[in-house]
Amino acid sequence: MLMKNLLLPLLLLVSYAYAQPSYQFSSLDVNNGLSNNQVNSIYKDARGFMWFGTMSGLNRYDGYTFKTFRHSAEPGAINDDYITGIYPAPDNQLFIRTRNGDNFYNPVTEQFSDATVWLKKRGLSEYGITGLAQTGNHWWIAYGDARLYKTDSTGRTTSILLPDRANAAIADLQSEGENQLVILYLNGDVEKLDITRNKIIYRNTAIRKYIGKTPLALRIFIDDAKDMWVYMPGSDFGVAYLSRTDGKVKMLSSKTGALNNDIVNSIVEDDKHIIWIGTDHGGINLIDKNNNFKSRFLLNKEGDLKTLAENAVYALYKDNFGIIWCGTYKEA
Repeated sequence: MLMKNLLLPLLLLVSYAYAQPSYQFSSLDVNNGLSNNQVNSIYKDARGFMWFGTMSGLNRYDGYTFKTFRHSAEPGAINDDYITGIYPAPDNQLFIRTRNGDNFYNPVTEQFSDATVWLKKRGLSEYGITGLAQTGNHWWIAYGDARLYKTDSTGRTTSILLPDRANAAIADLQSEGENQLVILYLNGDVEKLDITRNKIIYRNTAIRKYIGKTPLALRIFIDDAKDMWVYMPGSDFGVAYLSRTDGKVKMLSSKTGALNNDIVNSIVEDDKHIIWIGTDHGGINLIDKNNNFKSRFLLNKEGDLKTLAENAVYALYKDNFGIIWCGTYKEA
């Protein structure tokens, strides 16, 4: 088993130094063994391995070397090389999304299986999944037609009825602690479900008026203060910030000066409560909401290896050490 402390030395994809006035990056790319320099998704598993989903292979990194999983005709191979998402799943498995369908990865056998079989055994469809989240031993699966299910490793699956949401498409799910699930709808509405009582305890519709026509995708990030940040990957929507305390919305965009690019692909929060926003060709936009939403931009500087590798940022991920990993287009 990989010991987590092996990842502690600064052999990191992205890190920053607290004592220094500027953020510093170090890169991993194809020269280090990464299968492709377009990184679409990032995840750290329970054993301490870092996973990178690229447009040409799934990569597992132990802090020293990469192991790449590719599609082949062999039994137990992943079904496609173009990886679009990596999520935790029951029994320490990984749920891997590709452009050709979904897979489960078994860490014991190091093999993949078609998610269709697993889903059908639980009476679930393999099509239309829009949100995945984990709370304790339960796994939540949302569909674009407003269906929401709770399942576990035993196979027990429960359909969750959402009041007044018969025709509302679910866009994303995020867990908030062990007992709450945040549900984002495609029209911008946000709800919190108390999973112990199966009861909606919070509802906010303030973002709805900013959405416009139905988007292809909508995502939500919840910061440590439980404020919410809603964005629309692939579209020039910017970010809708929803305050937990007053329920009001603040739009962040290039028009307001908060962002330098309105196409947002990923959001995380660092240990100093600065919000990192990964944009398309605008690098990383840093937002300090506690300082009147003051912003700062981290960009690639040609010839400076300590800066961001590329300005098209596809994925951001903060691990349990507080290290922020950044997946970019063409470099990583």
